Amino acid sequence: MKHDAQESVNNEHTGISLIQDIKNGLDPRTLPKDSRQCCVELLHFGEGQSMSQIAELLQCSEKTVQRDIKEIRQRNILNIDDVFARQIISELYHRTINSVNFLMRIARNKDASIAEKIAAELGACKVYADMIERFQSFGCLPERARQISGDVYHHFSAAESENSIEELKQMVDRIETSARDAGTFDAQTEERTKELKAKIARIEINRDAQKLLTDLNKASEQKEESNGSQPTK
Repeated sequence: MKHDAQESVNNEHTGISLIQDIKNGLDPRTLPKDSRQCCVELLHFGEGQSMSQIAELLQCSEKTVQRDIKEIRQRNILNIDDVFARQIISELYHRTINSVNFLMRIARNKDASIAEKIAAELGACKVYADMIERFQSFGCLPERARQISGDVYHHFSAAESENSIEELKQMVDRIETSARDAGTFDAQTEERTKELKAKIARIEINRDAQKLLTDLNKASEQKEESNGSQPTK
């Protein structure tokens, strides 16, 4: 994956250099196919230029650009396997935590105003709650009454999930108290705190549903084992 990222950076630099050379007088019709495709990749996928714009700059037909784009897409197809999914999920987790920590540093900054601190805490709480809901949709955290593969949890064990919910509830309470004390608990802040509380409530319901299903499954298994161990008459 690192190799692919480095190759992408190199291609971008090559594309930038080639495009600059074309603007300085290089005849784009003399470019070999791989060099032309470096330019096409940068112009289309990097800068969002249309096929007609690219064809005009590279002095080729739109069909040539279209074929190049098709080959570039084929070459860049990702292998969406279990390892890749865990890498993306882990990266999303760490980026989210970094964002939450950044917002919390603002909320704890002594030079920040009361309004800025409240806004930062609200933002941190929303980012965290959204992350939990997003991971529920990925199947990394319990969402509905269903069985989930244990090895997908990674950072998100049941205990950690429960602790996270309690932290969210405490954070919302702190925000509401701080806003009321500062006299900034307006209608907008009240609405945002209500939305966060509703999200947390949904998370709790999903968690409780998963726990109920687990308890029922255990009870059913114990009953089957008990019946199986009884001697037949």
